[in-house]
Amino acid sequence: MKPILILFFLVTTVFSQSESDDIKTHEFDFWIGDWDVHKFGTDTLVGISSVKPILSHKTIEENYQSTQYGYMGKSLNTYNKKENQWEQYWVDNSGLRLQLSGGIRDGKMILSDCKTVNPCNRITWTGLTDGTVRQEWEQSKDDGKTWEKVFDGHYKMKLKNSDTVEPALTMISKYPKVRDFTISTSGKEAYFTIQSPLEELSVIARVKMENDIWLEPEISVFSGKYKDLEPFLSPDNKRIYFASNRPLDQSSTQIKDFDIWHAERKDLDSDWSEPIPMGSPINTGYDEFYPAVANNGNVYFTRNSPDSKGEDDIFMSTWENNIYKTPISLSKSINTEGYEFNSYIAPDESFIIYSGYNRKDGFGSGDLYISYRNELGNWGEAQNLGGEINSKYMDYCPFVHLDSKTLYFTSTRSAINPEEFKSIRELEANLNRYENGLSKVYKVSIPKKLH
Repeated sequence: MKPILILFFLVTTVFSQSESDDIKTHEFDFWIGDWDVHKFGTDTLVGISSVKPILSHKTIEENYQSTQYGYMGKSLNTYNKKENQWEQYWVDNSGLRLQLSGGIRDGKMILSDCKTVNPCNRITWTGLTDGTVRQEWEQSKDDGKTWEKVFDGHYKMKLKNSDTVEPALTMISKYPKVRDFTISTSGKEAYFTIQSPLEELSVIARVKMENDIWLEPEISVFSGKYKDLEPFLSPDNKRIYFASNRPLDQSSTQIKDFDIWHAERKDLDSDWSEPIPMGSPINTGYDEFYPAVANNGNVYFTRNSPDSKGEDDIFMSTWENNIYKTPISLSKSINTEGYEFNSYIAPDESFIIYSGYNRKDGFGSGDLYISYRNELGNWGEAQNLGGEINSKYMDYCPFVHLDSKTLYFTSTRSAINPEEFKSIRELEANLNRYENGLSKVYKVSIPKKLH
């Protein structure tokens, strides 16, 4: 063969191989996108996922998070041209590690680890005709003879107007005990309470979005020294209310009972002022907790005092002529002889959501209830928000983000299961569940009762 023909053959072969490899590296591109992940065949949102190419499109990275349970995971996916196969390395915050390999079969991406571990895993991605993606995760305990489905997700392209609110909970899930979530109307700034397990420490922290990226949490400028908790952003986002045991006089070191305080700012880009006590008649010698403020300035809060109908009551003080009037305990349709606490008030005062403790129609501990106000200004009989939200554990601290139609709340629910553990990793994963009995923040779409 002449030299020029040999050179042509080598160049053609290398080019063909390079073109083939380039095609292979794009086989998984149908999965790239920002997705809402639903339980397949339903409208139930179970997670969100961001899948993007990195490293000059030689690797595909997924970042996944559950919308309710604080579960997070990440995978790196790449085509190994030497082995002529796709490979995935998956890690998550439960301690799970997966190393899968495979490729396209019958138009589906199928990766598994059945050659290396038992029980083994098989994950199948199917690009559907409507542009969505179905992901099925199966496990086998008999080397692939039979399979049990672990997860069946439907990846639907995320709507741009819902992008801002979803990732906020990711930033706070790493703390063992958190509660009291409040988020701005824009969905780009949120505050919450971080506590030690026995509540010796209680600090209000902030997460903020800049350039479409959520920054790491930081201690709020007005918190960190005393026991602060239960932040609430006013409807215009220019005031933040919270409960604190800090002394009224900054020169004093004497810790007080819990009072309601607030800080102010001129606009959303300004710093918060020094905290200001709400003063009389809101604050008293008794404990005041969990403030919530309507558009008209009326403030709703929890108090335990002799004029309560029971142990703790929801009180309300009207804002008239630039002063707060004497607070009153809300009617018996809301307050009982037991404990009522931690209320969220709609900006127009059309409804109130709060916790009632150990009621006959409850699910075992603190439950979330809702009451509507009629045209005469009277509160209707409170209704339990039901088993889709409430549990046998303490459910409390509601906050509604109306723009995203989302209800946030705190719960002490636990999914830790007593079982026989064969490894310390299995035990750690069980103990480190998001639902571990300590307070955590959860979210659900606004119930139909609020529409």
